[in-house]
Amino acid sequence: MEGRARYVVHIQVDGGVLWVGNDAYPLRNISHVGARILKIDKGFAWRTFAWRTLINLGFGGALAALAGAVWAAVPGILEALLLGQLIGLLRRGDVYGLVLKTSGMQHDVVWSTDGHEIHELVFQIAKAIGRPDVTQVSLVVRNAVVGDRVRSYGSANIGGAEHAWASGAGRAEHGRSGRAGRRPAPSTRPSAERRRADARTRPPAPEDEEARLPPDPPESVPGVDAGWAERRSLVAELVEQTSPGREVPLHVQIVRGGGRGSQLRPFPLHPRDGARVTVTLHAPGLVVRDELQQELHVPPGRESDVLRFRLKAPTPGLHHVTVRAFRGGTFLGEVTCQMSVEFDSVTRDGPRRHAPLPSMAFDPGEVTLQVLKDEVAGTFSFQLIGETFHAPEIFHFRAGDPRRATDQIYAELRRAAKDAATGGADEDARRLRGRLRNHGVQLWTSAVPQAVQRQFWDEAGRVTAFTVLGEHDIVPWELLYPLNEGHEDRGFLAEWLPVVRRVFGQDRVRSIGVPGAAFVVPPGSPADASEEVASLRATLGKNVVDAGVLTERAAVTALIEAGPAGLLHFACHNAFTGSGSVVTMADGPFDPIDLASATQLRTLRPHRPLVFFNACRSAGEIDWFGESLGWAPQFLNAGAGAFVGTLWPVRSRSALQFAETFYDQLIAHGQPLGQASLAARKTIRDLYGGDPTWLAYAVYGSPAATAHITASRDTGSVT
Repeated sequence: MEGRARYVVHIQVDGGVLWVGNDAYPLRNISHVGARILKIDKGFAWRTFAWRTLINLGFGGALAALAGAVWAAVPGILEALLLGQLIGLLRRGDVYGLVLKTSGMQHDVVWSTDGHEIHELVFQIAKAIGRPDVTQVSLVVRNAVVGDRVRSYGSANIGGAEHAWASGAGRAEHGRSGRAGRRPAPSTRPSAERRRADARTRPPAPEDEEARLPPDPPESVPGVDAGWAERRSLVAELVEQTSPGREVPLHVQIVRGGGRGSQLRPFPLHPRDGARVTVTLHAPGLVVRDELQQELHVPPGRESDVLRFRLKAPTPGLHHVTVRAFRGGTFLGEVTCQMSVEFDSVTRDGPRRHAPLPSMAFDPGEVTLQVLKDEVAGTFSFQLIGETFHAPEIFHFRAGDPRRATDQIYAELRRAAKDAATGGADEDARRLRGRLRNHGVQLWTSAVPQAVQRQFWDEAGRVTAFTVLGEHDIVPWELLYPLNEGHEDRGFLAEWLPVVRRVFGQDRVRSIGVPGAAFVVPPGSPADASEEVASLRATLGKNVVDAGVLTERAAVTALIEAGPAGLLHFACHNAFTGSGSVVTMADGPFDPIDLASATQLRTLRPHRPLVFFNACRSAGEIDWFGESLGWAPQFLNAGAGAFVGTLWPVRSRSALQFAETFYDQLIAHGQPLGQASLAARKTIRDLYGGDPTWLAYAVYGSPAATAHITASRDTGSVT
């Protein structure tokens, strides 16, 4: 550590802004906060020392032979200098950096020789992102290292090291001579009062196209590349056989590493406190003697304690038990066990079930609504999971389910389709909007328990994304219109929040590779399907490889079973049979059953493609398309990174504009999945005479997932 200049850096979060020296980073624009570590390449240092020593000895021998013994001491002096440089370099410790990502750009904000300082920064800034307008934090980095470039770490230069700090707070340079450069200039950052006054008097930004787009949301509490962000796995152990009435234990633990369990997303742990993860249990048909949700403490560098649930099966049969892990409102992963219960059976231990948690980062502001169905009791369990982990609410739907409300919405959509086909007037559009609003309010009232409604409004001011996990066929969640006395009318849920869905068994994917794109356009597709493909090719750009247009079922099936890398976009019509949705290809019908082999073999998991099912309708025709989302669980369980589909067949022109905006936001502008879908909804919301296509899209995946043009090669863990 000798020869390295250190400085004290003051960091403050105030008024929704992160201040590092004179540099300001609005919290709402920070899409990623994490850390990285730079290490000395000691092998390179030793190799460099060795070949320099050989050169020195050869040169010294030649010099002594030519000039006499008086010069014989020179090689020894040079060798001592080289040895001193080597020892100095090898004694240098690791350097830790705070990394921020804003508007697609990564910034190395501050470097420190103390990893705990950077770890604490990541932890505190991540908390502040969740509540940017109320959080005030003051932090001090006492071991900051500053300079122009990170150079000798990694591919080491044994002469010296330079450390980067992309902040305007000051600069110190370290070159080969080891001389310190300029000291940091005194901070000229304005006072908190002055900054707040400036914010009040600052003129609004120009109303350009990009300014109208939603700001980057907090993507996560990241740090997947940080040294302390360990891979974790969720492990559950339950007997595989027992007899009725016998009590058996279920043991649950979060362990280190990715090979012994269901791998969780890597998550930064507080250096002292670790992290707290909530574990929920879904065991239909079984009697659970303990609380259905319990909390696990995950300490840094160690495995968690073991949770114990006591279960009893009153009747014979094959029972499935699902264990899920959450951090805040973010779903981390799940694992499922099964237990056979028969009379006079001997209790036999079952295998340890593992599920990877590739990341335990949580997304500040994400709320998950977990909806579970008890087939035996005929009830639904609703549980809102956010900063507060609410208890499940058991709900009996009148007449068994909310089908009456959804049927009324369906009838309204049919009338809207006929009006659009005949060129309805603006008055018709306003009437449709009002009618759909009232149906959405009725759906909110009839399908969501009152206790969950109250919990939602308690969390509403902090919510940045809404995820539904569980039973999707009972409610068209995107059409919910939250409205209660004493609360602001913000519109349909899907127009003021990113609304995404998750199916059971779906992996959590944070990064979607889009290196190429294939388009499925069978014969008889909408007349403007070719225009849609051409437009999307232009939107995706030349960096996305064009894999062509597929018209035959055999070609589509072969591509899926081979595991495509990139985008699979359907622009087609749908037919509806007694068994659900079907796409008529040139060589026969293509329906969800054709994905059975891919689902069983998880062929899409290696590359995590994005599947976009843009199903269009003929003018004046509309059928309820909820069953078509049978495509979603098949593609997702086969390993797709995300799925976008429609709840009903949509208008071709509206579908094209939705897709164009979605891809532009996701790929060109680097917006996460949830925000890209929200921007696309808002773009087409007021077009085409009140066409409700903007409400038709259902998005499956992680709301914070981002896309990149390089392939996402996965070897068993979720990125």
